[in-house]
Amino acid sequence: MMPYIVKLSFYIFEMQDRRDDAILGLGSTARIFGDDTKLWLSGFSASMMGFLTTAGYLGEFSWPYYIGLGGVGAHLAWQVMLWTSVILSLY
Repeated sequence: MMPYIVKLSFYIFEMQDRRDDAILGLGSTARIFGDDTKLWLSGFSASMMGFLTTAGYLGEFSWPYYIGLGGVGAHLAWQVMLWTSVILSLY
């Protein structure tokens, strides 16, 4: 879970360098995803949440796990929707 959140945070910073990547000819994920960034990051977030929910179900975790998982989902949604909008509008 944490690696994905950290990767998403780095990806947000990577979005700021899209122009420089194009000038240097680098094939970054920010350039590959292009205008479909929200779609890709939403899909990655949804799959992560699905896997974590399945792990909790199979592990017979109690309700505090799902409350925490809801917080993680809300944070990911906030990052994807707010920050990608801000970054895409600036760059």
